Amino acid sequence: MEKGAHGCCVCLAIAPDLRKITETDTNGCPLMVKLQACVSEIEWGDDYKICPSCTTDLDTFYQFREKCITSNIFRNQKLADPPSPSRDSPPKAKPAGPKSQKTNFTCDHCDRTFKTSTQFVAHTTKDHKLDAKTVKPFGCSLCPKHFASAANLSQHLQYHKSERSHVCTFCGKGFKTRSDLAIHEKLHLNKKEYECEECLKRFNTHKDLRTHKFVVHTDSSQWPHVCEFCSRRFPTKTNFDAHVRRHKNERPFACHLCDKTFVVNDSLQKHFLAHSNQRAFVCDICQREYKHKRVMVLHKKRVHGVGDVKVPERVKKHLCHMCPKSFFDRNKLAKHMCSHTGEKPYMCGVCEKKFVDKSYIKPHMKKVHNVDDD
Repeated sequence: MEKGAHGCCVCLAIAPDLRKITETDTNGCPLMVKLQACVSEIEWGDDYKICPSCTTDLDTFYQFREKCITSNIFRNQKLADPPSPSRDSPPKAKPAGPKSQKTNFTCDHCDRTFKTSTQFVAHTTKDHKLDAKTVKPFGCSLCPKHFASAANLSQHLQYHKSERSHVCTFCGKGFKTRSDLAIHEKLHLNKKEYECEECLKRFNTHKDLRTHKFVVHTDSSQWPHVCEFCSRRFPTKTNFDAHVRRHKNERPFACHLCDKTFVVNDSLQKHFLAHSNQRAFVCDICQREYKHKRVMVLHKKRVHGVGDVKVPERVKKHLCHMCPKSFFDRNKLAKHMCSHTGEKPYMCGVCEKKFVDKSYIKPHMKKVHNVDDD
């Protein structure tokens, strides 16, 4: 039996006059859009139904919520406005308040304006045949982004502020919104409360579960992002954007400690560990320390036989073009090439003696200069 086939999805009551949440209200706004705006923590299925009593409660709550959030947005904008200009300054248009914002929903297709976001969504879905899930009437005044609800816009505006006032009690990392902090702390708790009903794999956040289902259990022909260069499809915009940057040879993430640049921010964050001596991941069997968790997990499996991770077969695919030697890692090949070129890029900070490999500096310091870093 399908999850939403019988009973109201809110109160679970069995009634003859249930409506599918894909249906629209009197203003043409799909009930699913309202449910997603009011309770985003739940994944509302297309087959879910709702009773008349809960529909009335939903309408009341949705209208009240949108009113509160819209007013709060403009209250914050008003506080951020500069002081009133002097009499000698040229007159400027006053920022719109909550009341004037109600008439500020303008359709890009026909330039009609609407008093409420509900009327705007109803118009675009009825007259322009747009999917209600893709309509985003709330525009940010600080960047080009648009959002489906005032709540999402309000949360987005937090990212334009520099404060990270929400601090993780586990690691001290700061976040701009409470919801970002809550998601982050779930990673520390590692309860994996969200289970995929198709493969039973579990995840720490609903977002991770949704992404997993879309990537793993959705036909790739349905993925929405298509590369204009090679026609390859991608399930998420993040992966799509990174792929396009590789076509364009764009590497916007630069290390401030060296001249290296990267296509994605994750690669930059991993690269920072190369400049650090921090080894946060420790094997609980032999106490060996690692900079990367993945390397530590592979070590436990390869050396101690612990864990269910698949150990990849190591192949010496990095070949020296000047001799028959080959190497597992690219950096080992780069160090080997120094033996052909005579280059010694690593220098002792005391006597300026140079070495082919950075690992030679430590024993040199101990033997020659009687300096032990341990």
